Parts: sequence; structure tokens; C-alpha cells
Amino acid sequence: MEIKNTSIIDNNDSLYTGFNELDNLIGPLNAGLYVVGSRPGMGKTALLLNITANLMANDNFKGKIVYVSTNDSKQINLERLTSLITKIPIRVIQNDEIISDEQLKLMDEHLILKMVNSNQLNIITFNGQPKIDKISSIIQQSKSPISILIIDCLQDFIKENESSFEIQIEDIMESLKVLASEQNILIIISASIERRVEQRSNKMPTSNDLIGNVEKYADVLLFLLRPEYYQIFDKNEKTYANISVTKNNFGSTGEIELATEMDKLLFKNK
Repeated sequence: MEIKNTSIIDNNDSLYTGFNELDNLIGPLNAGLYVVGSRPGMGKTALLLNITANLMANDNFKGKIVYVSTNDSKQINLERLTSLITKIPIRVIQNDEIISDEQLKLMDEHLILKMVNSNQLNIITFNGQPKIDKISSIIQQSKSPISILIIDCLQDFIKENESSFEIQIEDIMESLKVLASEQNILIIISASIERRVEQRSNKMPTSNDLIGNVEKYADVLLFLLRPEYYQIFDKNEKTYANISVTKNNFGSTGEIELATEMDKLLFKNK
């Protein structure tokens, strides 16, 4: 499916993830469907939150973000985003601990709450079964154009006692692909990986480890691995994550590293 205009902003400035090596590899963000895959515990949710925070902190971005969380409340996601943007530890924010004047200034000056109040950032959560149709309706009926839709996570939209997982996932991916094309928006969705990767010496997932034909619909396919999780790293080194880009309709493929501080849910440039 061809997307004629892939720009997701209205001026000549391009938008990026905020991670230098990754941006150099995949190029600017485009309208289309991006998938981030990994096993549980690798930090898919944290990575999506970091990308969201980086976009919100980018003065060039004047659009609207819809962030869909299938597991965590709006309040928890707001606290995490505030922590990532201001660098104030999340425990301080969550526990109302005493913070410095400098930290108070950061919280007062930052636009996160203004973005929420102005509906520039819309966090959607579900009490029951998440539904792609509902998300599509929100995007299509929005009074102000939406530039970016971020969804965590694909498998949570699967309904039990219905058609097979593979068929449901293909239907969801096709719906998102059409939505990205028709609305000219960037969609980033996380996806879980088959357990069989745990049995291999090389723990980096590939497209063959995805459940369903996700690769067919993805414009950009990224896989996430933290060697620390499997204790296959030098403990004297700083912790890091590998990101493998195996498909990119807009640019290059390859592998990069990001530094991590998972106690802070933080991914950053090395």
C-alpha cells in the first residue's frame, strides 16, 4: 500500500526518535506503521514512553499524539512521562517527596500538563477488552488532526474464543496499515515475541519469531534486546540495549546500541 505523502509535520523540519544512532539508521519518522518487537522484560513499554517523551520535548513538533496503554492507567503513564522529560526520579513524583526549587521549576515550566489539557497529548486506557475499532474512531473523529498514534501492545487486542491469534493479528495489522495511510499518520505499536527465542544462544528476535504475519504490514520493523536480562554482558560495563532494524521501507537496516537505566525506565544515547 503506497503512502503518497509521508510527512507528519507541517513544516520543513523533520521529526526523530531522539536517539542519535537510531535516527541516523532509520532516518526521520514518516507516516506509516512501525513495530517494536521483543520478549517480555526487555523494555518495550519503556522504549515507547521514551520516544513519546522525546517527541514531546521537541520544539519542532506541533502536532497531536495519541498514546494507547492497554495495561497501565493514565496517571501512571503521565508520571512516567513527567519523570522522563524532567529527569526527576519517578519515586519522587509518585510519593510527593520534597523536591528542589530547580525541579519545581522544571515541572512548572514543562509543557506536559499543558499538552494534556490542550488535548495535544491524549492518553487512552481500557477497563475491558481493548478494541482497534474504538481507536480508529477516535483518530478519524478527532476535531484536530492527529500526527502520531503509539500503541502498547498488539497482543492485548486479541480476543479469546474467537478466530486464531494469527488471523486476528493479521486483521489488526491490516486495519492499522489502512489507518496510517488514510489519515497520513505515524503509528508505532509494540508486539510480543514467540517464547522459542529463549531456547537460542542468540537471543535477538527476528521476524520469524513474531506471532502472525506482522512483517507483511510493517513499514519499519525493530527488535529490542537487553543482554543484561539474560546475564550475557560484562558486569563492569554500563547496561545497554540492542535494537535491530530488520525492515525499513524508508531507509536503512542494521543494529545500534542504546544506554539504559531501567530503574528509571530510561533509554538514552550512549
